[in-house]
Amino acid sequence: MTAIDRIVTVTLNPTIDRLIETPGLTLGAHQKGRLLSRRPAGKAINVSRALATLGVPSLPVGWVGRDEHALFDEEVRAMGLTPRFIPIADRSRDNITLIDPQAGMATHIRDVGPRISPSELSALFDVLDEVAGPGAAIVFNGSTPDGLSPSDFAAMLKRVAAAGAALVVDTSGEALRAAVKERLFLLKVNEEELTEAVGEHDDIGTAGESLAVNVDNVLISLGESGAMLISGDTVLRANAPALPSPVLSTVGCGDSMLAGFLAALIKGEPLEECTARSVAVGSASALALAPGEFKPNIMNTLIPGVAVSSERRAHAP
Repeated sequence: MTAIDRIVTVTLNPTIDRLIETPGLTLGAHQKGRLLSRRPAGKAINVSRALATLGVPSLPVGWVGRDEHALFDEEVRAMGLTPRFIPIADRSRDNITLIDPQAGMATHIRDVGPRISPSELSALFDVLDEVAGPGAAIVFNGSTPDGLSPSDFAAMLKRVAAAGAALVVDTSGEALRAAVKERLFLLKVNEEELTEAVGEHDDIGTAGESLAVNVDNVLISLGESGAMLISGDTVLRANAPALPSPVLSTVGCGDSMLAGFLAALIKGEPLEECTARSVAVGSASALALAPGEFKPNIMNTLIPGVAVSSERRAHAP
């Protein structure tokens, strides 16, 4: 197992997340809503936020809109972290989640985000050159903005890996398909992303194993069914615990799940414990409205309800 002593989270396409409660949401109608929260976010920032709650510091780096830079900087410093954000000319995007408590449903509206210039791309490469190295886990998660092509993203991963850092990826679409061709330490996907990466499949485990050719650890989020980890010749399966209260929001649960896994890993826990922690943290996050947030006491009560079973891979190397 690769030794990790520090974590860097890379924000490629940050967002200002707005959660709006809209009871009885009807498309095409005039709708009353109530703003529940508005805060700087993005998947990498959510991971840093969850890690901070778990007592694990991280270094957030990446692009943020020049006009929103102060807002993002303040948010991250409030976590007790010192970011290395690169201001860019274009604005950071706004994402909106409409929560209908009557229907128990959430509607996610995702903005495309900024366009990155060649000089801004070069600036991020320079920062990554400084922070990557043996012992570092560099976490790339979330969507990629315009101006960052799949080949640019692959080049970014290669450069970080060449510096001796461990690559951790949680993305989708073309970026995901580019990433799985590289040697990754950890790939976190959900079922939809798994299909994006390998195509249509009849079995989640077999599909995950096909990714393990280039990936040391494949962590698959299964939502209400828990999670699966494929590592070496072993498959770990973890159930989701029973929740003490209704789900408030699933936004950012996957980010919290990834943070739970990394936090346990950096503390030297075995993979079984890392997997259990990832499910417990992700589940606790579903009981909070803001992405990447959860109550540690709730997480602790959920951990005993996560059972992890181990089996040998069907097609072990």
